[in-house]
Amino acid sequence: MAADEVILADHGESGFVGSVVAGALRQVKTMPDGREQVVGLIFPGEFFGRPFRATSDFSYEAAVDSEICITERRVFESLLRRHPEVEHQLLLQTMNELAAARERSLLLGSLDTLERVATYLLVMVARREQMLSRIGQDPHFEVAASLISRKDLASYLGTTIETISRHVHHLSRNGIIRIIDSSHFEVLDHERLLSVSGVTRDDLKLFEVAEAVPPLDAGQTRQLRTD
Repeated sequence: MAADEVILADHGESGFVGSVVAGALRQVKTMPDGREQVVGLIFPGEFFGRPFRATSDFSYEAAVDSEICITERRVFESLLRRHPEVEHQLLLQTMNELAAARERSLLLGSLDTLERVATYLLVMVARREQMLSRIGQDPHFEVAASLISRKDLASYLGTTIETISRHVHHLSRNGIIRIIDSSHFEVLDHERLLSVSGVTRDDLKLFEVAEAVPPLDAGQTRQLRTD
């Protein structure tokens, strides 16, 4: 999927569900006056779409060039009906994600913009380390790799591109991070960044990648890869 390509449209037909293999998706809500708000980010290993619902409540778009694995919604629903244990697993996962999403919303809503940026960097460090550990690699540096544009990040964190840039350079000048390029930042002092964020290590667990989605039958999925 190319960056900015719409996968599922807001209020459009929800024809399939899937998971992210590489890249990132943004979950967007369009307001009645045409304004758009990024309400969620979906990273590798995470599920997207809505089983048992004919239309989508949000727009799912590729935030960057991405690879996804999808299956037709009705095929997936049939799988769940045939395997109650998988349906039960999905229900538990959904309830856990809903509870975590509510807590994340409350957490981010109580932070100022600098704290939100610091929290995002900490989350991206943890996600990168988690992904490397899955493939048996040990990270030598704490690097926050932002997989989305500054515009999307500003919408997600409820601020502006200029404010994010100002906060990133503030953290750099104070020796907390090192700017590698526009989307990669080495964390030089993890404890100070955690202090700036205003969150605890337990709070950061709310942003961890969820457990793997229920398995899909072989042959029932197809992958869309970046050209």
